[in-house]
Amino acid sequence: MIGEQFQKSLKEQGIEKHRIIVTSVLRADDDVKELRKVNGNAAANSAHQYATTFDITYFRFDRMSLLGKSATNQQLANILGEVINQLRDDGLCYVKYERNQRCFHITSRR
Repeated sequence: MIGEQFQKSLKEQGIEKHRIIVTSVLRADDDVKELRKVNGNAAANSAHQYATTFDITYFRFDRMSLLGKSATNQQLANILGEVINQLRDDGLCYVKYERNQRCFHITSRR
């Protein structure tokens, strides 16, 4: 749903296609233990352990096409943020903006 809405927003603005990049999905207990050693944001009881939470970077995007006008990473991040904010406002997810990790930490509500 996020990817579809992101593509729709890009198309509406005449911006070439870009793919969002998921940086983290499901984490096993051992993964969480190792991550806590290097990431101060990592929680011992991580929501990633329950397959309801994932991270999407807002720092980089995968350019898929040369058609349409180009966009900066900041413009793409703003568009992605608008899409995710709308899904949050619709009650579909919780979102945490992680500045140090440069990602949106998203938990599905369904």
